[in-house]
Amino acid sequence: YMSLAAGDTAAYAEWVQKGRAMFPENPDLLRAELQLFFDNKEYDKALANLDQAIAQDPENVVMYYNKGVILQTEMKRLDDALVAYERALEIDSMYSDALYMSSIIYIDSANAIGEKMNALPLNATKKYNALAKEQKAVFQVALPYLEKAKVSNPGDEQVESALMQVYRALKMYDKAKALQEEQQ
Repeated sequence: YMSLAAGDTAAYAEWVQKGRAMFPENPDLLRAELQLFFDNKEYDKALANLDQAIAQDPENVVMYYNKGVILQTEMKRLDDALVAYERALEIDSMYSDALYMSSIIYIDSANAIGEKMNALPLNATKKYNALAKEQKAVFQVALPYLEKAKVSNPGDEQVESALMQVYRALKMYDKAKALQEEQQ
């Protein structure tokens, strides 16, 4: 760690690699290597590292969550991210971060459908209505994730903001109003 403190990240990386070779089961070295891979945007290596960490500790909810975040935000592999989040939620069904990030995948998908709706010509009513129905179904999938995340982590502004968006999109104005009053 002295190399890192001195700003010599190459020496630090070398020491972490040597340590991992000597002590492959050491969880601290595994996490240090994971951070290096993430910092260097070596996401395939980070995922392999996470899989090793999961193999060592299959009930570690944070490792599944971290895997989901990399898959979702850095690699745009949304289906794989959902699988990682679902595994985290199998271990801890109220893990707020996994609930929230899962909901974001669905909200982003619903918002993309909204963009398609807005791009339609005014006379494309049938197509618009079909997309609106599809969008509503996606928002309905996001809703339970957010409601559980709110219970799990009350007062989380990101969760409440996303939940407000979903309530409004689903025309659940009474719940949106109650949430807004609760926030004040």
